[in-house]
Amino acid sequence: MSSSNDNSWSYTGRGTNTHGNDWYSRQDSQGNQGYDYENRNGSSYSRNFDGSTQYNAANGYSRSTSADGQVSESFPSGKASGNGK
Repeated sequence: MSSSNDNSWSYTGRGTNTHGNDWYSRQDSQGNQGYDYENRNGSSYSRNFDGSTQYNAANGYSRSTSADGQVSESFPSGKASGNGK
């Protein structure tokens, strides 16, 4: 019998889209869906079971969005962070 904190999950599908990017879909024991993309340009994107997301660019930039919509960004060192300098 699964408990409410059972965080096991399994892959439910995988493939390659028309842009040549690999994708993987997954589902946890509660039926929540998630997926991952591994892109040809070196970036990756994940959507987690709770609705949070994570994007990682090949240049070191990353952006996370929590399940409640809060955004966090990280810029590669030595790169401008949108301040125009």
